[in-house]
Amino acid sequence: MANRATVKSEKTILLFILIAAFIMRAALGLYSDQLNHPDENFQILEQAHRLVFGYGIIPWEFRHDARSWLVPGLTAILLYPFRVLGIASPPIYVPGVKIELGLISLIAILAAYKIGKRLHSGRAGLWAAFFCAAWFEIAYFSIRPLGEVWATTFFLAGMALSFDHDNAVKLFFTGVLILMAGAIRINYLPGVLFLGVIASWKLEKIKIIRFVAGILSGLILVGGLDLLTYGKPFISYINFYEINRTYFMAGKVGSVFSSEYFMQTGWASLFLYWFIIAAGFMVLRSSRKVLFIILLVLATHMLIPARSQEIAYRHIYLVLPLIMIIGGIEAAALLDRISSPKIKATAFGLILLIFIGWSTAGAMALLPGQKKVYENKAVEAMQHGIFYKDPHLEAYLFLSRLNNVVGVYDEADFWFRSGGFYYLHHKVPLYFSVNPPPSPAYVSHIITKQSLDPSSGFVKIKSFDGINIYARADKNFQYLPDSNYTTNIWQPNVDKGR
Repeated sequence: MANRATVKSEKTILLFILIAAFIMRAALGLYSDQLNHPDENFQILEQAHRLVFGYGIIPWEFRHDARSWLVPGLTAILLYPFRVLGIASPPIYVPGVKIELGLISLIAILAAYKIGKRLHSGRAGLWAAFFCAAWFEIAYFSIRPLGEVWATTFFLAGMALSFDHDNAVKLFFTGVLILMAGAIRINYLPGVLFLGVIASWKLEKIKIIRFVAGILSGLILVGGLDLLTYGKPFISYINFYEINRTYFMAGKVGSVFSSEYFMQTGWASLFLYWFIIAAGFMVLRSSRKVLFIILLVLATHMLIPARSQEIAYRHIYLVLPLIMIIGGIEAAALLDRISSPKIKATAFGLILLIFIGWSTAGAMALLPGQKKVYENKAVEAMQHGIFYKDPHLEAYLFLSRLNNVVGVYDEADFWFRSGGFYYLHHKVPLYFSVNPPPSPAYVSHIITKQSLDPSSGFVKIKSFDGINIYARADKNFQYLPDSNYTTNIWQPNVDKGR
């Protein structure tokens, strides 16, 4: 009877955690708008826009069949309902897709609970779920369609299912999910391999067959998608490797060992991650599997040669919820050792207060050293906190509401920091400094950080924190069609002759 009451209590608490987590993620989706990395927009959201609406910027990866459509395809599934429902407007679908992603991210929280419960106890599972729900970085990444976030969701879901050896369906989907995680983020493959070994260890032959069938099904899905989109199975992986080896790494020295990923985990959390990892050795019996995966993922990223600008914190996103799972085990183990109800209640409250305070400080970008994680990167994210609105993106959303946009010239920043057609949603020429308009007669609006002279024929109509939007003053201006306009963004060397 007591066990039944405990299970019911756990489910109630877990439901509360999931609801609170979704509210937090929905609020982020509604009130924040910033990119973590250019890939978030131009490799994923922009390509999803191309799939759903038929137009968008085309980077070299998709011209040279060097990027799988798996992640853009998953994101397009989330974007498509907005077109069907007739609400295909960026001010609606931009936050809408984030909210959908926030809902999907609850799978990772539920998986954290299942993993913590299986490795230690129900209380450890609840702590793990709470830590994943409330930690600012996990919430920040959870509303982003980044490949690493998808891969982490698949990995954690597969890990949670892997503990149920007696369920044939769960064993099958364990294989599918962990294969998908490795296919989306190749550097997670060592962790996937380790999880596959421990999931199938000492299983009966028939169960191993079911597990392997899941892996093969995942392979068929990934290879089949390349076959459908590019004509050859797995060709995007081969092309991406060959092009990078030939044009980006040739003649350049990559660091054989880089501690930057490990240091990033320290800077991002004011060394809380380090403390949790170190303390994990105190509860090694329960944490050893998760701890080994964390160290394996970190080692995999640190040992592969890479130049500094290619080292992106998002690459190791998988370790963040895994660290929180270990934190959940540690919190439960600590409280289990306390016999006094009064001291236990005090310790419980302190853990809650310290964690929430730490997470809140991180959400507001107040942790010392936190901003170093993104210094000198393509996008210097997390400089203003997780609820920040990028004025450059705000400018695009403003233009998306206008019905007189004929052509846009964005000279405010690099093209890869722009909103692209995903944010603009007007099928008109969109020019950047790398492909400026051949004639001013092609342009109706300019996005710039400069102040334009009235003699230019443009007047300021809106400003967002230093990002100015100018519109052509002459309402009767006769625009010229740009018959040579292309949405291709040419890449030096890769696009020969350009």
